[in-house]
Amino acid sequence: IRSPTCKGTVAVMDDKASPFQRVWCVLENYESTIKKKATGGTHRPYDIVAWVPAGSQTRGGKDVPEQAVLQKDLGSGGEVSEEAADDEMPAAFPWTVGTAGAK
Repeated sequence: IRSPTCKGTVAVMDDKASPFQRVWCVLENYESTIKKKATGGTHRPYDIVAWVPAGSQTRGGKDVPEQAVLQKDLGSGGEVSEEAADDEMPAAFPWTVGTAGAK
């Protein structure tokens, strides 16, 4: 994370946002975002990927198939975009992960 060749961090979340309960993952977040910027460096992207279980979301009255969803940090330290694995029936970033991570 401290290497000058590091381009960013990807956190893989479960439905409880467990990585935010692990000290090493919290350190990765801090090093990639807050500390890097505070020491005069540029913000490093901190992307988050989560799994959407089958049947947990619907779109147009149809179940969205299980898939990974990436919440991609656009590098400004606050702006994100979402990318889903299924282009025909994309899932949204799981609300349960977002709310668990915000606690």
